[in-house]
Amino acid sequence: MQPALEKKRKKFQTLYELLYTDYRMKDYRISEKSGIRGVSKALEEAWEYQYILGPEARICSHANTLEHVCFFDTEEPDITYMKYREDPRIVYNAQMYGFCNSLIISKEKIDVEGEILLEGPRSDYYVPFAPDYSSERASQNMQKWIDTG
Repeated sequence: MQPALEKKRKKFQTLYELLYTDYRMKDYRISEKSGIRGVSKALEEAWEYQYILGPEARICSHANTLEHVCFFDTEEPDITYMKYREDPRIVYNAQMYGFCNSLIISKEKIDVEGEILLEGPRSDYYVPFAPDYSSERASQNMQKWIDTG
């Protein structure tokens, strides 16, 4: 990688890490912590290159906003998908490939047609931190995590 591009990438990574710890951090505080001058311009550029994203508004799971998730297999996934598409209780409906062929997220528990593989209340979202690791180091960390448990 060219030195100028590598320097820019490291600057974007620094911005990402600072904003991950405190997404409301002021520009002057970012400048203090990182030594980056022209933080507003750097943030715009990082945003443009999609190094940082957001803001995101996500619903937190409380008793009055609880949703139910159900992964299941059905004999006729096309017909099942179209049926649930019309149901006003369904928040999200998908036809899938893989371990199951159907998914619904609903406002309440629904008896589905087919074999339920996994179901339960939907929980809060988690957005993982993406560190600046090489693929080798990331693989070693994952293997260590698998080995320890």
